[in-house]
Amino acid sequence: FCLTAPSVNHLCKSIVLENTRCSHTSYDNPLDSRYYCVVIQYVASIDVSKLVRYIRQALGCGTSKKQYNFRLVSAEQSHQLTGFANNGVCPIGLATPIPVFIDHAICQLQPPVLYLGAGHPDWKLALPVKTFCQIAQCHAIDLAQ
Repeated sequence: FCLTAPSVNHLCKSIVLENTRCSHTSYDNPLDSRYYCVVIQYVASIDVSKLVRYIRQALGCGTSKKQYNFRLVSAEQSHQLTGFANNGVCPIGLATPIPVFIDHAICQLQPPVLYLGAGHPDWKLALPVKTFCQIAQCHAIDLAQ
């Protein structure tokens, strides 16, 4: 089949990160979670220092950078947290309600639509960016290198 995305910039990936220095396993507070789902364009790379900076500033309580060490989770752990296989992670309907962050560049796409994993490596979901952000209750921040 042929994906009819307006450009390669509209294709996105969902990555699950773990803060290995987090002292708990809770995910109730999106600014103090052990796990995060990050949505970024396929053509971009994530800069975890920007995620750390955002969280520290939002908490506003002088947390040390030493309290953060973000790493990609294994495919098995990603499947356990999300309920989706590797290369098919969709931030909508996660098995575990971990916080979702989206790179702000995605929010500026024209036309404002994104394509992302839909539960299987061969399936993609196309949604208006605004609709996705509302459904996923995500935080839009600068995440790309």
